[in-house]
Amino acid sequence: AESKQRQKQQETRRARSCEGYSMSSKQPAQQKKKQQAPAPAPAPAAQKQKQKQPTPTAAKQKQPAPTAAKQKQPAAKPAAEQAPAPGTPATELEQQQQQQQQQQQQQQQQQQKPPRQPRVNVYGRVKSVQSGDSFDLIADQARGVEPQMRTIAITGISAPRLGRFPSANAPQTADEPFAWDSREYLRRKIIGQRVACVIEHTSAQGRDYATVFVNDTENVGLSIVQEGWAHVRQAATAAAQPRPEIVELTKAEETAKAANKGIHNAAAAQGAVRPIYTGVFDAYAFYSANSAAPVKAIVEQARTGSVLKVSLLPSLRIVNVSLAGIVSPRLWWNAETKRLEAEPFGIASRNFAEYYTLHRDIDIKLTGVEKNEELIGTVTCCGRDVGQELLRAGFAVYQQWSAPKTNPEYCNALRAIEADAKAKKLHIWSLAAPLAAINTPQPSTDAISCPEVISGKVIDIPNLGALTVLDTVTNETHKIIFSSLLFPMAARQQTFTAAESKRTTPEEQQRTKAENAIAFEAREYLRKHIFGAEITCKLDYERVPTAPAAAPQQQKPKKKNTQKQQTKQSGEMVAVFGDEDDEIAQPHEEEQEQEEQHKAQSMRGYYSIFLNKENVALTLVSLGLVKVAQHGARDPRSSAYDQLCLAERRATAEKKGWWDPAHVKPLDINDVSLNQTQARSKQFLPFLQSTPGSPKKFEHCVVEYVFSATRVKLYVPEQHVMLSFSLAAVRAPARDDVARKPIAERGLLFVKGLCHFREVAIDVETVDRTGNFLGQLMVNGKNIALELLEQGLVSCIPGVTQRHPLGERLEAAQLKAKKQHLCLWANWKEEEDKEAEATNGGKLEQFQVAISEIVSCTQFFVQIVSSESAKLDVLREKLPSLPSGPIATKPGTYVAAKYSADGCWYRGQISAVQPGGVCIVFFIDYGTVELVRPEDMRPLPDSLVQYLAPQARHASLAFIKPPTEGSDYHLAAISAFKELVGSMQSVSATVEYQEKNVLYLTLSCPEGSVNAELVREGLATVERAGRRYEARVAPLLAAQAEAKLAHANMWQYGDCYDSDEEHKQK
Repeated sequence: AESKQRQKQQETRRARSCEGYSMSSKQPAQQKKKQQAPAPAPAPAAQKQKQKQPTPTAAKQKQPAPTAAKQKQPAAKPAAEQAPAPGTPATELEQQQQQQQQQQQQQQQQQQKPPRQPRVNVYGRVKSVQSGDSFDLIADQARGVEPQMRTIAITGISAPRLGRFPSANAPQTADEPFAWDSREYLRRKIIGQRVACVIEHTSAQGRDYATVFVNDTENVGLSIVQEGWAHVRQAATAAAQPRPEIVELTKAEETAKAANKGIHNAAAAQGAVRPIYTGVFDAYAFYSANSAAPVKAIVEQARTGSVLKVSLLPSLRIVNVSLAGIVSPRLWWNAETKRLEAEPFGIASRNFAEYYTLHRDIDIKLTGVEKNEELIGTVTCCGRDVGQELLRAGFAVYQQWSAPKTNPEYCNALRAIEADAKAKKLHIWSLAAPLAAINTPQPSTDAISCPEVISGKVIDIPNLGALTVLDTVTNETHKIIFSSLLFPMAARQQTFTAAESKRTTPEEQQRTKAENAIAFEAREYLRKHIFGAEITCKLDYERVPTAPAAAPQQQKPKKKNTQKQQTKQSGEMVAVFGDEDDEIAQPHEEEQEQEEQHKAQSMRGYYSIFLNKENVALTLVSLGLVKVAQHGARDPRSSAYDQLCLAERRATAEKKGWWDPAHVKPLDINDVSLNQTQARSKQFLPFLQSTPGSPKKFEHCVVEYVFSATRVKLYVPEQHVMLSFSLAAVRAPARDDVARKPIAERGLLFVKGLCHFREVAIDVETVDRTGNFLGQLMVNGKNIALELLEQGLVSCIPGVTQRHPLGERLEAAQLKAKKQHLCLWANWKEEEDKEAEATNGGKLEQFQVAISEIVSCTQFFVQIVSSESAKLDVLREKLPSLPSGPIATKPGTYVAAKYSADGCWYRGQISAVQPGGVCIVFFIDYGTVELVRPEDMRPLPDSLVQYLAPQARHASLAFIKPPTEGSDYHLAAISAFKELVGSMQSVSATVEYQEKNVLYLTLSCPEGSVNAELVREGLATVERAGRRYEARVAPLLAAQAEAKLAHANMWQYGDCYDSDEEHKQK
């Protein structure tokens, strides 16, 4: 009841205060009445003249007062006054009758006109000025009632129209002359001021037409006309009896015309139109020219609480300005619903910003430029910082990346204001999830957060844009990703095929080549300046890794080297054998699944990286090696994002690196490791191989990747070649060997830490059968092979090491590790080491073997006759009783398979899977290969796999070379070999040397040796061997001389093979 009573009292006081406003002067009407003396009663003749011409007082009486709802009608005259006086002429009677008729007609016309709307008094504060004669008013309301917005048009005047901003449906239109000046006059006079509006009427569109007073007495419309910034409406002056205020406006307009004020100055009309800017606004150039001093501007619109559309002064260019250090909830237009949608408190934050800044003069202190050409700065309006006011009211949150870095006190003030609003739970902070208002991604409860600060050493560059850092405090490795950067994509191909050239334009090809070159240059910068250095990483933001879509489970074949399997179909045999030192480092499937699960649970951290207090990202951007990422409106970004954008603009203006692809020199690198074959590698061998006459040692090669302890990928800048390089005469343990896998991992880490991404020296010796270049690798003068042998991480290859020029040093290093029982030699016993005795004059290893499979005259499989051989009979008895069941038909799976020749079951291993489920099975105890149907296979338990090691050993005849496959003597050589060994159940074999997993043997026979007999019959030739094997090769050379003299088989037409070999050597 008390509040209602106070509200009535306020309305009464407002009505009384506006009751005495005069519409035609600046003084109240009551004061004028007191000043005027009452006039004496007029004579009858004078009274008639007054009836013909109404006085201003009568006009005022006709005009309804602000508080009167009806106009009082004049009282009727007595009958005596209406009758003509005696002696009055007839003409006077006629005049009186005519006057009476006119008065009756006027009364009838007034009765027919619709009654004028009652005048209403409205008070409020001006929010915005739309043109020179209209504005938006926030009307006063009772406490607790939502403010009402009303659009007011000043009665009786018309100002020039402003042009429209460009939109999707219509282009930008130009202003009428003096439209901007007219609006500016009204804006400066009433913006933010309290005004009183006497509303005459309201249009159908909801616009109120009113007489407006400011500062209690000043008529705003009259002031506008007096200064020449508006016309008086023609409809108001065309009335038969214009109102007094219209008459006063007309007089003011005539005075302004006489003085050539405002719109009446025709000579200045051409220069009184705002320019229309059609070009792209160069925000960076504007920032560079105006960053020192504040920029004057007028706020035209608040797009959000923290983004303002302003007109820059004096150019009147309209641009967007983001408030530095804060961000408010966003708003967007929904095209489907055709409604404006907003995040929580989005509209409230925009209204708050409009209330304080709309159409106000502001000062902008520029602090940066956004990627989308938006200016960033602090805005001051009426002595108050707009960003701080938004934070203080709880309509925005602190944003680190856009805060001015050169003013730490201002940043600290923003943080303190935000903390105070957060403690009071104002607006945004009253939500259950406050950060949801700005779309900040929330990690799951079980996600692993990233450390905020990491100080450590860069140990790897897995790809462009990421580093692997070893934390010096926790000794843990972290993957560090550069925040807000885009690195060039390095395509693997450097050339385009004819088909690809047709699909791509020359510009696209040039761009691709340029990106390859820039990617390589960026990687080289990181390698030279960042790799191995101590850096500090500061977390900017985190992101939840996107979970991959669930794919159907299927069998994934293991990746194998194509050179490791030889497949011969159409009835021929297939031999599968592995090389330990040629394994590519590939994680197993279980490890990959565990790693993927760990990555899914871990947050992905994006960091700013500092080297000696220098931001590495800024340096990369300044050199034109990377680009700055285009973030969304609410995406987190680097803390130095504004500085990155400025550095990118400088690099663009200077045409550095990525920003001038036409002048980037294409990267001319021949990557031999792609589609690597022996024939392709041999094309580059003459340019890399060292010979006695011309030694070639490349000392500035870069190790790109480490596959294993003995195999790396190298870049040779002198020859512009990328190649796969392996250490000669040594081998590393296979990674799939469970017992020696830790040693293989340790060797990989040892080589990685020693030479990965470092400059090394190489000495190329030859090319192996898979296309790998073989030789020696040196780092800082140290031979990597010798270092690995001394650590016991690799071993010498028997037979190959003895023939190598560094064989003695390699064997000495290995013997040193053996005596110390390091790694591979932890269980080594000197009396059991038979390889150390395999020298030219030493005792060679001999044993009895059974030939189980013959592939060619020099390639076969043997079983070493020993006490373990009896276990094969036990296995043959157990395998037929194995139950059938599902089998994982993928390469590498052990199975029990039925051999078609005798129908018995043997242990086997799937080598390949063909369509229809038919598998190529390698029988591990005999070396035989056969196609086996699924119904002829059974699962093999691990117990039977481990019960006995595979008995089939791949072997070859030492020091001899068979005829070329397909030649006239190839089949004859195989037949002769079978005749020599086929009749014997076991053969005495001498191990000459062992290379990889192949035993090079000399087989004994009643005639001497199988090797010598094949040579003597002219079905094989003697290979060249080192001095170490001169005594072993001498009998073979003698047998070859006998074959030549007898012109046996291959020597039928003379000594042609030897000359061809010599020619090839030359």
